[in-house]
Amino acid sequence: GEGRSSATTVITLAALRLLFSTPSITEPTPAADDIRKLLGFSDNRQDAALQAGHFNEFIFLVSLRGGLLRALELNPRGIQAGQIADKVFDALDFGSENALVLSEYLVDPQLRGTQKRAAQEALRFMLGYRLFLDLGKEWRYNNPNLEQLDLLELDYVDLEDFARDEPLFANN
Repeated sequence: GEGRSSATTVITLAALRLLFSTPSITEPTPAADDIRKLLGFSDNRQDAALQAGHFNEFIFLVSLRGGLLRALELNPRGIQAGQIADKVFDALDFGSENALVLSEYLVDPQLRGTQKRAAQEALRFMLGYRLFLDLGKEWRYNNPNLEQLDLLELDYVDLEDFARDEPLFANN
């Protein structure tokens, strides 16, 4: 069930992990780019674009799920659905004033005031949307969701009381 794009992504991630686990020849500063790079070759642009998109989606998904797991570690009693985007935002340290963190989601990391708050609210909305979308069971064949992997347990508030309400279901 594994495709070439998924296999290439896993191999690439392993190579990057090894590359970044060793010290850089010249240690980068926040203002300088790191010189460590991974170069890939493809026989055509369509395959290269497909692989790049696949890899970017994989990194996004791993980051999103990692943020959710970190949020759950920080909140061991669980997180209500309405709080999940805020908790993941915090777990990913997106509220930080660190320019490197801000540059992960802001075109201009120097934004301040209303513009910065609006960008952070948009990011929170997107995180919440993508987190709930990821919980769907039908759309990721090679990457089952965290509930399917038994890394996450969903519970529904008052579900047992609702299910015991026999008159509610009497006419159905």
